[in-house]
Amino acid sequence: MNISNRSTDLNLIDPNLKEKALNILKTVNGIINQSSELNGLSIDVFEALRTQERQDFLRNEGSSRIKRSKHQDGKAVDFVVKLNGKWTWNTKDKRVLQVYQLLGKVAKEEGLVWGGDWIKFVDMPHVELKD
Repeated sequence: MNISNRSTDLNLIDPNLKEKALNILKTVNGIINQSSELNGLSIDVFEALRTQERQDFLRNEGSSRIKRSKHQDGKAVDFVVKLNGKWTWNTKDKRVLQVYQLLGKVAKEEGLVWGGDWIKFVDMPHVELKD
């Protein structure tokens, strides 16, 4: 895997996390599809398993602050909100923010840690298995 390439393959991560990630996708996209207010939005997997080289790359560019990520052990997944099929992290858009908050709610219902609850580095797309 090239350091700039992301893996979205859920088959490469912890099987328990894979099941929870699939449930999140199904639940959140199901709620979105039933809401006319959220028309044009969806979520998808942005990154699953990560190499050390990619982690170093992300750290050097400022997208990550840690040397070792749970992504490297298959214990974390990042999602992305899509607006009309295009990725967006623009939480100033209230509808996008609403979807990331919904992602967090569903992730916590699945027993996962949601990066949106973190104080020092809020990471709304990130979910991980508890230690």
